[in-house]
Amino acid sequence: MKPSKGISSLVGALFIILSVTGYVLYPLEPVMARAALSGIFIGVFLLFSTVRYRMPETVSSAVMASSAASLSSVMQGLELKGTGIFVPRTAALGADKVFVPLHPGPLAIKRALLTEDRVFFTQGFTKDYGAFVNAPGAEVLALCEQEAQASFAGVGAQMMCSMVKIVEGIDLVSSVDADYDEEAGTLKVAFSHGTYDGLCRELRAAHPDVCLQACCPVCATILSSFAKAEDRPLQVYESTREAGKVRIRARFLEWGTDADE
Repeated sequence: MKPSKGISSLVGALFIILSVTGYVLYPLEPVMARAALSGIFIGVFLLFSTVRYRMPETVSSAVMASSAASLSSVMQGLELKGTGIFVPRTAALGADKVFVPLHPGPLAIKRALLTEDRVFFTQGFTKDYGAFVNAPGAEVLALCEQEAQASFAGVGAQMMCSMVKIVEGIDLVSSVDADYDEEAGTLKVAFSHGTYDGLCRELRAAHPDVCLQACCPVCATILSSFAKAEDRPLQVYESTREAGKVRIRARFLEWGTDADE
């Protein structure tokens, strides 16, 4: 279990307070003077170590924010209006992907069109256009599987509703609940942010479309895990945040055939 940053700060402050108090009460005692100096050093170290402890979180938040902002800028520049479709890794793909169509509406996606060297589509997705990029949470998804010691591939969305709790284990979110309606093919996910709460608020304020398109790495990890579990494309159609709770609604799409051209 990781040490609490709050406890570390509290202990550091107590060391400093007690050391100064002891020196004030016994200023002429050489032993107390040395003990007070040592206590102050220890207290300052504990306070500084708290900053060091937070540094990995700060760096990861900055990297995630930068990648999400870059993707959002690309989508806006291309004037893409559709919502993101998370595509699970296939034999032809080396990574989980997200397709953002030019126009709204669900699409049937053909496996044969999915290759690593395709970035922009001008035909083949139900005669639609769009951008096909790596899912922002692809690498985090791999960490989730490593933590779970199991692959999510083909386990099914119903089972994934329980397995998705693993994102709490790696501190991606503080809590998560998922519900899959098999008959309707729809998915509901709700979670509270922990470490990345500030990142979520800032991204939504600066890039309001990102949550419905390529998503930030946090939401993308969760959605990619369900797409992988069902082995079907998963399209976002609603993403809201209220009272610190993020709620996502998505629908599974079918794989297309030549008749969809």
